[in-house]
Amino acid sequence: MSGTTRSPSIPDAVDHLRSEGYVVLADLVGGHDLEAIEEELSAHLAGAPFGRNDFEGFRTQRAYALLAKAPTTAKLVAHPAVLAVLDEVLDPAYL
Repeated sequence: MSGTTRSPSIPDAVDHLRSEGYVVLADLVGGHDLEAIEEELSAHLAGAPFGRNDFEGFRTQRAYALLAKAPTTAKLVAHPAVLAVLDEVLDPAYL
């Protein structure tokens, strides 16, 4: 999966998630949605501090409660490919 921009199949995504602890599902939303998320988060990130240590990253910022701050992120959370992967790795009553 390294170096590719295409999303893996769901079984491959699940395998990668289980073996590596992460998976990249590319191109789940379009540029317009990404711009909307950026706009929705811009005010929250404008005053956010940068990370304080190696774990957080000294050049990163964090935003929590994304669904409340950036409603467009719901398109990612509820995307069929994301849900298909989660259905395979989480207990049936996950939220």
